Amino acid sequence: MGLETLVEWPEDGKHRVVQFIVNGIPYLRFGKNFATYESIVEGFAREIKVQPRIINYGGTRLPFLPEDKGYKMPGMGRCKLATPENGKRSAEFFGFSALYMMAGINGIDDNHLDSIRGYFRQIKITHTDRLI
Repeated sequence: MGLETLVEWPEDGKHRVVQFIVNGIPYLRFGKNFATYESIVEGFAREIKVQPRIINYGGTRLPFLPEDKGYKMPGMGRCKLATPENGKRSAEFFGFSALYMMAGINGIDDNHLDSIRGYFRQIKITHTDRLI
């Protein structure tokens, strides 16, 4: 996977997800298996070949992208992916990371999802405030 891949949609189920913007282009990266938000951020930093800046927050090491270089992390949370029989695949975004929320990232960013929707009209992309 590289920057030519805006989103690599995982199998159906619930997944952690982080929203990124690089040079004005939206990206989504999902955690595999039991990935943490931190590991998703660090993996994307490796993908774009930048050194993440680390903030120690309450004894936890939180990686961030260097925003002074045009990289942004507008949101993160969870996504429930489902493909009903004979139906349109759905991606329902919800939730937040409690640690990153205390550091200023308040859950899923709707503007970022609006940008992603334009690339993936075959998937019903929604956002809910309720926890699933």
